[in-house]
Amino acid sequence: MSDVEEKLRVMRREAEERETEQNAKKHGLPYLNLATAPTAIDALRIISEEEARSLNVAIFTVKNKKAGLAVFDPTTSGVKALMERLSKEGYTFKVFVVSFTGLKHAWEYYKFIHPDAPEVTAGLQIDKKEFEELFKKLVDLKTVSDAIDSFDFKKNFYGDM
Repeated sequence: MSDVEEKLRVMRREAEERETEQNAKKHGLPYLNLATAPTAIDALRIISEEEARSLNVAIFTVKNKKAGLAVFDPTTSGVKALMERLSKEGYTFKVFVVSFTGLKHAWEYYKFIHPDAPEVTAGLQIDKKEFEELFKKLVDLKTVSDAIDSFDFKKNFYGDM
């Protein structure tokens, strides 16, 4: 790509974000550049990739059932129905207007969702019996260090992926 083509690409992206920001103001909603905002994998899990793409939305953050909902067009009828459905599941939302490029960026993270992976929570789950066995074995720093060095993280966290 030539320097001129690259500059034109950057200018088009900037124009897309400016237009999106104006659209957000028109609807009285905050604007967000989703292409530069962090996207949490657990937030994406709340709705399927197919539903997100069909409605042009992404749930990009969630904490204690408070979710950040990115929408391309806040007037899309399905968006309101989605919010009503998830509200019944206990979610509340802050809605942001985003560009289509930003949505495509967020949707890329769906490829990191493993269907059998457990939901990540703020706690650690460990079997009581396993904990008691570890507590008996790990009595000094050297033993702990050796156990960490020999632990198979791939097998224990990812299974047979």
